[in-house]
Amino acid sequence: MIKNILKEVESSRCSTYLSTENQESLKKIVSDTTMLNVLEKISVDNDLTRIVDKIINDRNFNEIVKQADLVKDEYRPIHKQTLTKDMILERIIRFINCSLQTDEVNDPMVPTEYKHPLVSGQVVKVLFSGVGSEIDNEHFAIVWETKSNRDQVVVIPTTSLKPTTRETKNFFNIGKIPPFSKQTVVSLEQLTCVSRKRIVEYLFNDGRGNMVQAIINQDQRRRIEDGFRVTLLRQKTLLDELINQRKDYVPEFINYSVQVKHLHRPIRNVSFDSSKLITKYQLFNDLNQYEIKWHRTKLNRSDRKKMLKSWAYSIAEIDPISKSVIKDRDTKQQELYRQLLGTKII
Repeated sequence: MIKNILKEVESSRCSTYLSTENQESLKKIVSDTTMLNVLEKISVDNDLTRIVDKIINDRNFNEIVKQADLVKDEYRPIHKQTLTKDMILERIIRFINCSLQTDEVNDPMVPTEYKHPLVSGQVVKVLFSGVGSEIDNEHFAIVWETKSNRDQVVVIPTTSLKPTTRETKNFFNIGKIPPFSKQTVVSLEQLTCVSRKRIVEYLFNDGRGNMVQAIINQDQRRRIEDGFRVTLLRQKTLLDELINQRKDYVPEFINYSVQVKHLHRPIRNVSFDSSKLITKYQLFNDLNQYEIKWHRTKLNRSDRKKMLKSWAYSIAEIDPISKSVIKDRDTKQQELYRQLLGTKII
């Protein structure tokens, strides 16, 4: 119907009452089959008619549509990745969907706190809508700070441990959190504050049909606190000690299976016995004392540093064709450790 009306107006004397600019616009519309089809669809669809009316009469709505129309594929040269227009618009839609959620409170008449009480250390699923390389889409996260009467929640995003996960001082494995079967890696560099409106899941299936909370244990909390000491307080890790001290020597752990897990953790009470070439250190919240024996190495300082980093940041060895794991992370790390000790001068 709208097609015929527009054509009649354009061909009749009625069009002479329009400004020259509008006459030209009308001619373009009438001659554009695609545009006519779009207008026809709008005219018979109440929702589209309402939206078009909003675009015309609501300044903010009009601006949102204009800005959305400017969105295009974004190439990120450093990462050699492209965020497509669709991906960016999906992020905008996620933001709007979260904003549309209503606050769930204990008493709508006299609200004093939010429903779904949260505790520090609890795992939740959060719907992020990040910009650029910010965390995006649904991810598990650990609640770190929360109050029952506040909307904002401080969370630490997490991911599951994969064979190619490279652990660092602010991205590390804390083990399994029941009821989840996979080991959890925390990303302290993505620490952020979110609205409760972004939280989409609070309880998780324990495998027996029960919906339960997932909460970290004390050892996992201490490991995260160690991560904050390094990331926020800039305290030195064991790896820093190994790289920057005794640069003509390579380290041998007295208790390898335990101490290899200390590489990215902060250390304290460090002492060195020059007569025995032994370093002693402690972890925070740990009264045990650990020892490192030093051996002179054939490596030059540059190669020594590279080998130490390769060992500390090791990942599983993957077959490039089948993508299957040839050597798991622990095996590969032990192999690199033996190679490091193989450079000592006897």
